[in-house]
Amino acid sequence: MMLKNKLIGKIVHGIEQSVKGIALHLSILQPRDKAI
Repeated sequence: MMLKNKLIGKIVHGIEQSVKGIALHLSILQPRDKAI
């Protein structure tokens, strides 16, 4: 059970990191779109 929870935790962390990365890219792109 512990190993399974650690694996799920790693997967969730990976997803969170990629979501943050995507959100960062979008937040960089959005102000430029609004400025135009």
